[in-house]
Amino acid sequence: MTVQPIEMALKDALRDLSTLYGSSSVDEKGLHYIQIKIDDRVEKKYLPKIPSQEDVRDFLEKVRKNISYARKLAIYSLTY
Repeated sequence: MTVQPIEMALKDALRDLSTLYGSSSVDEKGLHYIQIKIDDRVEKKYLPKIPSQEDVRDFLEKVRKNISYARKLAIYSLTY
């Protein structure tokens, strides 16, 4: 496994999250959320914070040094 597919996937995910933020609502605490209809009820699903550019760079640097960081993140994201 190389870093390039991870970089591309991360950029795509951040772009998708940014798009969701653009169409989301904001509650009284300033948290972004979307509303999802499940059966006959509507639920608020809060969006995670968009990481800073520095956080993204730090993560990619860790991945370059040890690819297991990307595997751990993938496993964690699948459990969300």
